[in-house]
Amino acid sequence: MMAVWNPGIASNEDLCEMRDPKAVQPREDYSARYLVGLFNEMAQTYGVVNLLSSFGFSHFWRKSCIEALEVCPDSVCADLMSGMGESSLLLYGRGVTSIHAVDFSPAMTDRARAMIAQHGQAGVKITAMDVFDLNDSAAFDRICVSFGIKTLDNEGLERFATLLCRLLRPGGRASLVEIHLPAFRPLLWPYLFYLRYVIPLIGRMCLGNPDCYRSLAIYTESFARRERFAVNLRDAGFSVSTRSLFFGCARLYVAGKVP
Repeated sequence: MMAVWNPGIASNEDLCEMRDPKAVQPREDYSARYLVGLFNEMAQTYGVVNLLSSFGFSHFWRKSCIEALEVCPDSVCADLMSGMGESSLLLYGRGVTSIHAVDFSPAMTDRARAMIAQHGQAGVKITAMDVFDLNDSAAFDRICVSFGIKTLDNEGLERFATLLCRLLRPGGRASLVEIHLPAFRPLLWPYLFYLRYVIPLIGRMCLGNPDCYRSLAIYTESFARRERFAVNLRDAGFSVSTRSLFFGCARLYVAGKVP
């Protein structure tokens, strides 16, 4: 039975300590405690493993996500499930100076702050918190989410679509990109082998815990096979378009809120 998303988490001090190896044993666990422990554990290696394992495509897919937002310099933007802040950097590079990046992993947001500071981008606010705890309503013109929604179960996806609608201003837009399963059948089984076995090996070679990356494979497969999120967005009141990237290895969701 699929675990239920639980947004209630402990203090940031507790979250920073969630590095018990047992906490990252590969399994389909959608509890906040497990997920925060998983991403805290991966923080040191996630960026390089993501880039290497996708042969650089993750960067271009993230750029596609940002391009789909159609931002202008005065847009107020949110980067949810922001990880190390790569999407915030891309937004800033497009002239956006008001960006709120939110992620529930303190280890990830610490790395995001270091990267943002290195680039001298003072307009990016970074907060370590569960996105479901955001109280803002109609606060943002644009919202991007890169490679984060696979860690939500069915209930979580429904709640997240509703959250996006609440956070966006009328006429606002959300763009989300996620790893998926190829629609091109001859590519599917080699891709699954790569996802399940090769990426964890790359994680190990980068001095990371391979079990963390095995867990990501589990989430990716489950998310892709459920095929629910576009429906969740429409039910929340969005007009929705989707686009497959590189034979379906990733999927882009663009959701517009009615003006």
